[in-house]
Amino acid sequence: MKTLIIGSSGKISKVFKDIYSNKKKNIFTTSKKKLVKKDTIYFDITKSNIIPILKKKNINKVIIFSAISNPEECKLKKKLSYNINVKYTKKLIKDLISLNVYFIFFSSEYVFNGLKGNYTEKSRINSKMIYGKHKIKIENYIKSKKYKNCLVLRISKTFGTSINDGTFFSSYLKSYLVGKRNFKIATDQIFSPLYINDLLKIINLSLKIKLTGLYNVCGSSTDTRINFVKNFFNLLKIKDVKLMKVPMKKFDNKIFYPLNISMKNNKIKKKLKFKFTKIENLKSKFV
Repeated sequence: MKTLIIGSSGKISKVFKDIYSNKKKNIFTTSKKKLVKKDTIYFDITKSNIIPILKKKNINKVIIFSAISNPEECKLKKKLSYNINVKYTKKLIKDLISLNVYFIFFSSEYVFNGLKGNYTEKSRINSKMIYGKHKIKIENYIKSKKYKNCLVLRISKTFGTSINDGTFFSSYLKSYLVGKRNFKIATDQIFSPLYINDLLKIINLSLKIKLTGLYNVCGSSTDTRINFVKNFFNLLKIKDVKLMKVPMKKFDNKIFYPLNISMKNNKIKKKLKFKFTKIENLKSKFV
């Protein structure tokens, strides 16, 4: 059984590729650069045809990481982000379905409008954000195809313990280590932060058993942005920082960030018998 990772330049895909593709000879990655490597295949979602690649390499599992996932970038580059996130992703999925290939698609907490929070897989999806709308279009497209050989994971904001992993708290810590002490952080956005290693384990487990369906993947605790950052600095016993309270609208610029995007992870926990990592247990893992 061979797996293809499409879009290996994002923060999650990079870590997944580094951990799993180096250990397994049956995992291939794609690149838009024409590299000569046994485990790297040239593929540009806007130009390439995936079908010959799947047939030649005998690929039967695909992880779709390819996306413009920065909401601000989606707003600034509307046509490009729509093409990558919707137009060509639909074509890719259509081709995967035509060959009955198992795939994993990553959706987002931003499919919700943020008015209630504690969203389950059955909660109504609705978003004013461009990025959120893109994810909704693909979720609805997959649903319309009634294709059962796939998995959709709605991912919450991730955090890690490496200052170079590009995840939520790590970016603050990296800035701190180069001298920054004052941070403006929103007080009114509520989310369910997800430890990136938990997500990687869930992806790997899902691939092994070919898990199908729709699942929320988020941490078990819910917090505001500012409390989350404050708690992490306290965990590391860092006291010389000043966290300035600001409303989320200060960062919005008509991106339409939803305020309460907390989700419930009961379905994935039960299905995989998975225990999510508690934040207080991560102090020793920071590197």
